[in-house]
Amino acid sequence: MKIEKIKLQFHPQCRFDQLQLTPIQQEYLAGLRNQESISELVIRYINMGWLVDFNALYLMIQFLALNQWIINPEVQFYFKNIQIKLQNNSQINLQSAASSIHQQNSYQKDELLQLPFLRSLPQELALSLLSKAHIKQYKAEQFICHEGWTDRDLYILLKGEAAVYRENSGHHQFLSFLPSQSVFGEAAFFFGEKRTASVVAMKASDVLIIPYQFDLMDRYLNSDKAAQVVQRFWIQHALLKSDFFKNFPTDCLDALTFSGVMKSLHPQQVLFREGQISLAAYILIQGHLDVIQKQKTINRLHQGAFIGEVSLMVQSGLRTATVVSVSESLLVEFSRHDFYNLLSQNIYLAKEMQNLALTRVEHDKKRVIQN
Repeated sequence: MKIEKIKLQFHPQCRFDQLQLTPIQQEYLAGLRNQESISELVIRYINMGWLVDFNALYLMIQFLALNQWIINPEVQFYFKNIQIKLQNNSQINLQSAASSIHQQNSYQKDELLQLPFLRSLPQELALSLLSKAHIKQYKAEQFICHEGWTDRDLYILLKGEAAVYRENSGHHQFLSFLPSQSVFGEAAFFFGEKRTASVVAMKASDVLIIPYQFDLMDRYLNSDKAAQVVQRFWIQHALLKSDFFKNFPTDCLDALTFSGVMKSLHPQQVLFREGQISLAAYILIQGHLDVIQKQKTINRLHQGAFIGEVSLMVQSGLRTATVVSVSESLLVEFSRHDFYNLLSQNIYLAKEMQNLALTRVEHDKKRVIQN
């Protein structure tokens, strides 16, 4: 549910003079009471060249909504819903939304439609794919698909865990683990390619198998559209494997999935250099990147890492490190304009991004002191 473009309505008996707000929160509140939406407020400050304190803005609006000073029902629901999700995540280790879907081996169509891959498709297409799909249960160590198979089924791991292997000189070479909600087989499904690896259930697993429907898919997807859908899959997969992003509200994940442009790097290619003016932020989709400060490697980034938020949100636009690709890498690039526009329309995402940036700045300060 999007609340960032709504004009906020305040309870007529609010005593704003009794609120203990910081000076910047008082300015933000004045703008909101003057019928600026959250998005309009953020864009106004950014256009003036000011950094927005998203954490202060979020906490203020959250307090006003949960205490019913803001009376828009959708705004109150938004913050209550986030509270419930965060409480659930702290009580149970949910690897994915699919874990909550599974109840006595029963999967509801509406809940399956909320899986990230299906959610990224036009609803009519998602419903048509589900109409021919079925769920199969696999035992531990049972193969789900084999390298070299020529079928075009797409697989979504609803429950359990799987491993990806490739044949190498007569031996199984382990490649990666697949957690719940992972999608695999997309190259065969969209482009008719042979299976490039085998997937084995590591424990009892439920898998949604979606057969390729030629008439349906040919009607919806030409090669360009198929490539776009595969790219969305890669982004969703990276977000779900990221410790930072995986528990974000679905609207934030979808916003990241449908924004930005794909960018590829060759091994040893520089993404940006320390001290340069920041023009973009990135999410690492595939590959590995090294972070270098003062000619010393301080970190290696993996799938799902977010890159470049410090310079855009804290350091007034200057890169704090050099980033170099270790291997062939794929990223989603958000230009400065698109990045700020994304944050203005996703207040929770903006708050978490800013907290991540501040945490990284503190780590850099401690590292300097220790060295």
